[in-house]
Amino acid sequence: MRSRTVPNRWAKARTRTSVGAGPLPRALGTGLAIVAGLLTSRPAVAQPSAGRTQHSFSGPTLAVDAGWQNLIGGALVGGVDMLQQSRRRVVSVSLGLRYQTPIGTVIGGDLGRGAVDGDLALRMPATPLTIEYRNRSQRHWSLMLGQALGPGRRWLAFGYLSEVSRRFEVEIEEGASRYTQLDEQGLLRFGVGLERAIASPLSVRVTLGTSRADFGTRATNIVPRRLLDVGVGIVVNP
Repeated sequence: MRSRTVPNRWAKARTRTSVGAGPLPRALGTGLAIVAGLLTSRPAVAQPSAGRTQHSFSGPTLAVDAGWQNLIGGALVGGVDMLQQSRRRVVSVSLGLRYQTPIGTVIGGDLGRGAVDGDLALRMPATPLTIEYRNRSQRHWSLMLGQALGPGRRWLAFGYLSEVSRRFEVEIEEGASRYTQLDEQGLLRFGVGLERAIASPLSVRVTLGTSRADFGTRATNIVPRRLLDVGVGIVVNP
C-alpha cells in the first residue's frame, strides 16, 4: 500500500557522516582552496581613490554555492517517526536582490534550487526493518542582513535565515510487508557569512551555520544532533 506523510517539521539539524573520496568531494576541496586564496589575496581592481564611488553590494544577484548541509528523512512506522540524519554535499544556484544603505547596511533575499547527494537508509536487522529515503533535489528561500566594511566597503559581514524544502520518497520493508510513503519537510537554517568583492561584478563568500530539529510531541527513534553547515560561493552582483 502507499501512504503519504507530511511531517510538520521546522528543522535545523546536523549529523556527522564521512565524505568518501570522489569527484564531488575533490571539487569541493578545490573550491574551498580557491575561495580561501581569493579572500586573502589583494583585490584585482584598484582601491577607490578620494572622491570615487565606493563598492556597493546593491542590485540583483546570481550565486552558485557548494558545501555540506544537514539532511533528515522521516517515516512513520508503528506510530514512531523513524528518522535518519546525515550531512551531505549540496550545490545550489540562486537569484536574489540586495540593497545597500548609505551607511553600508545591506539587506536582501534570494530564491534557489539545488542538487543534493540526499539518499539515506536506515537498517535494523534485529527488527527486521529497512527504510530507504530517496531525494536528489531541494529548493530554498533566504533572507540576509549585513554590513559592508573595510577600505572601499569591499567586505560584507552578514547573517542569514533560510528555509530549505525537500521531498523524500520513502520505501519501507517491515518483515514481510513492503510499503511507501512521502516525506515533505521544511528545514530552517541560520548562520553567518563573509563576502568579499574581488573584481566588479564578482564576489566570493563563505558561510557557517547551524540548525535545530523540533518534532513536538511525536515519538522519534533518535534525537537529531546539531552539526555545522559549511559553504563557499561565487556571487555575480552587476
